[in-house]
Amino acid sequence: MLKKYFYGLLMSGLFFGDGIYANLTTPQSVALQNALAHKNSGISKSVNGPTSNGGNNVAKGTPASSIVSRAAKDSALIDLNQNPLDTSFNSRGIEPGTNVVNVDGDYSWAQSVAIDSQGRAILVGTSMYDSLGHFAVARFLSDGALDTNFGNSGMKSFSMVTGKNSYAMSVVIGLDDAIIVAGTTRNVSNMNQFAIAKLTSAGDFDNTFGTDGIYSFSIIASNKHCEALSVGIDSDGKIIVGGYAYNGSKYQFAVARLTAAGVLDTTFNSTGVNHFSIISGQESNAFAVVIDLSDNSIVLGGSAYDGLKNNFAVARLTPSGELDTNFNGTGVSHFDIISGQESGAVGVAIDSDRKIVLAGYTYDGLLNRFAVAKLNADGTFDTSFNETGKAYTAIDNFIGFDSVASGVAIDVNNNVVIGGYTYEPSGYQTAVARFTPSGVLDRSFNGSGSQPGTAVTTING
Repeated sequence: MLKKYFYGLLMSGLFFGDGIYANLTTPQSVALQNALAHKNSGISKSVNGPTSNGGNNVAKGTPASSIVSRAAKDSALIDLNQNPLDTSFNSRGIEPGTNVVNVDGDYSWAQSVAIDSQGRAILVGTSMYDSLGHFAVARFLSDGALDTNFGNSGMKSFSMVTGKNSYAMSVVIGLDDAIIVAGTTRNVSNMNQFAIAKLTSAGDFDNTFGTDGIYSFSIIASNKHCEALSVGIDSDGKIIVGGYAYNGSKYQFAVARLTAAGVLDTTFNSTGVNHFSIISGQESNAFAVVIDLSDNSIVLGGSAYDGLKNNFAVARLTPSGELDTNFNGTGVSHFDIISGQESGAVGVAIDSDRKIVLAGYTYDGLLNRFAVAKLNADGTFDTSFNETGKAYTAIDNFIGFDSVASGVAIDVNNNVVIGGYTYEPSGYQTAVARFTPSGVLDRSFNGSGSQPGTAVTTING
């Protein structure tokens, strides 16, 4: 039976260190995204519910276990539980149950992970060498060993633009276990661009995609920054990439759709791209994308500034690339979790009833807390979820410390599982909470903890 994994992190420093890949055994496996919401360094990807696909979800033709991630100094792929590490995973390693690799560089970090149809874990991120960042990909077998049939002894790194920094942020698995990696690269004008690469299952560039397996482009203009943070595949095999773009004065939500051949799909908003503000004249940043596979509509989640503070923000687009006015009348929505307090969403998912679930953080007047909201397909709050459509919580054993949720998954029972981190004096801890479909903490999850429905874990000490 294919295990599901949780990709956690210890937030002791952004963009440093090697990825740690760990596997645990449990009857309560969950899969979700862990990301830090911060412009220019944050990402978020959604985890698929029964009717959705996006972020770093495992795509068509793959098992229904999908994984998403966030990089930091130490990051770990784990199967969340209260049981010991599965020592059959990388059993000959220094610490069985975990694995650490450095991909071709002075140092490297994992940013995102997905599982292919054979149960192999594909990690993507960045490798630093020659004073530049490069896309980095590694593939692990189910026993935790590098898959030597992939790339160079299980790993591959490459530049998107020669002599320029490139950072891989998100991965999705396509048909035939092809690997689609999205991220950001500098162009010849030293501006950030969306960047997409497609590899075959063997780790070679797919030369039917873009130019020699690579495609990069700007959302607004080549002299305007834009960054891709999340990727998914729709039911037609088209690639949807979400992120944000600078319009000359403000950052905006940004989304692009590529054909399977790796070029912009001009049936999408006539140009293949769209960008827009959530609140006119104010900053907006999209961190997550999910595709509703029932009609290929696209949902972006993120944050929007209202002139005083950040809010949860969400947008829904039609398959033709226009804002869907059946959603909140405008195609966009923004709101706070606690009235008057700072909040932001960094993960998005769609449940089996086509309801939109956003996860992130809210400030409660003293500390940051895990936060979640559920919306109906028309953009109204689902009042069957905690009566208001919103909920927030502290984390087990860490009630007096900051906690930030940064990704979300929907399980087969429509429970909402959100993951992220909490901080205490000795450092950051990976954290998770599970809410029932009615929006209350599921007290059967870590029921013996000080805050049932939530749990924390430390990886590799």
